[in-house]
Amino acid sequence: TTRNSEKDYQISWFSDTGDIRYAYMFCLYCSAESNKVELNEYSKLFPLEVGKKIKLQRKKKDKSKSWTHKIKVKKTEMLTTPISAVPVKAFVIEEKIRSNQGKWSGKRTFWWSPELAVVLKLVNNARGDGKKVTYELTDYILPSK
Repeated sequence: TTRNSEKDYQISWFSDTGDIRYAYMFCLYCSAESNKVELNEYSKLFPLEVGKKIKLQRKKKDKSKSWTHKIKVKKTEMLTTPISAVPVKAFVIEEKIRSNQGKWSGKRTFWWSPELAVVLKLVNNARGDGKKVTYELTDYILPSK
């Protein structure tokens, strides 16, 4: 698949407040309306392969803040989830984020299923409050054709 624009990499979901949120796969805040991301660098991550890694800059459009993101496809593993009776192959993808203004840094790990085209699990240790939170997919609705 040829991807030519920022929209080609976006995923969306409904937040717990009912708002629709947008993100890049494996870079949660990269597609926020207030940010600019090095899309050419991000696109080098695809197609996913173990060992592939990128480093990109995310900047506020008003240039007030910036972050360095390092994203690496670490391995594949079989993952059992609440939506799958049998284990599903998943890429384990690590995102390390560092603020370019100070000491803040964080890490997220994603389990991406190419078969289901969805993130099955996310461990988020980049929230700003120091808490590590694990999210797992508990429901999956196929899009209508």
